[in-house]
Amino acid sequence: MHKFWIIFLMVLTVVLVQKCSNDSSKKLAETQKKLATVISLEKDIMPIFKQTCAVCHNRQNQSSPATEHGVYYDTIEDITSEIGKQINPGRPDESNLYNICAREITVSGESLVMPPPGSGIPKWSNSELQKFAKWIAAG
Repeated sequence: MHKFWIIFLMVLTVVLVQKCSNDSSKKLAETQKKLATVISLEKDIMPIFKQTCAVCHNRQNQSSPATEHGVYYDTIEDITSEIGKQINPGRPDESNLYNICAREITVSGESLVMPPPGSGIPKWSNSELQKFAKWIAAG
C-alpha cells in the first residue's frame, strides 16, 4: 500500500510540473504577442493627431476656437498633460478624447464631434480609432 502512495505522488508531481511548464509557456507566448503589437504614442498616435486634430488645435492657429479654450494637440506633452486627463487609462469607452473622435458626444448640453463637420478635416478611420483605443486600453 505504501508503494502505491509513493507512485501516486510521483505521477501527481510530474503532472503538476508539466502543467506549470505549459502555463509558463502560454504566458510567455501571450507576452511576446502583446509586445509585437505594442502601440506607440509617438510613432502610431501622434501622426494621427498631427494630421487631424493639430490642424486647429495648435498654438500657431490663433483664429481657431481651440485657442480660446487652450486645447492643443501638437505635442506629446499636450496629449499626456492637462488634456490627457480626458483619457481614462485602460478604458477607451470611458475616455472623452476617444469618444469625441469616435462619435458625437454631449458636453455641457452641447453636441460635439471632432473634427467638426464641414471643416474639411478627415474623420479618423476605423483603423486609427482602433489604434487609439488599443493605446488607451494598454494604460
